[in-house]
Amino acid sequence: MITAIKVHWFRTSATKSRWAEEKGIVCEEMKRVVRSFKFNHHRWLKRGHELEAKSLGGAAYARK
Repeated sequence: MITAIKVHWFRTSATKSRWAEEKGIVCEEMKRVVRSFKFNHHRWLKRGHELEAKSLGGAAYARK
């Protein structure tokens, strides 16, 4: 009986560890996604300001 309880405890502990690791990975991925979106947002806004003198259509597309 005690051996069965130990096995169950180790399996549960391993599952908990895997889920904790997965949560950490997903949180880090979300931070990178947000950072990437902000970077691209600012890059397109800058491109829109640069295109304003050349082409209003291109500037409007870049700001979109």
